Amino acid sequence: MKIKTDFVTNSSSTSFVVMSKGELTLQAFLRAVGVSNESLFLDIFIKLFYLFKNDLNNAQYYARQYGCSSVEEYVENIFQKKVQKE
Repeated sequence: MKIKTDFVTNSSSTSFVVMSKGELTLQAFLRAVGVSNESLFLDIFIKLFYLFKNDLNNAQYYARQYGCSSVEEYVENIFQKKVQKE
């Protein structure tokens, strides 16, 4: 498995994971993806953020499906320390 910490632009289908220490806010998300408030794509990324937020609510459910009491426990059990830092 390859782990990328930036954008992949040469793939016909892409899936990715968004992880955040603490609550993921709109401003933190925009900063992480490099979109400024003056960007022509701002509206698209705001919509994308809210799609993420809705899906993040389901993360707790999926963690429990794997026998973990929290998303944090799931990440600690599944990913190596180096990946957890990234």
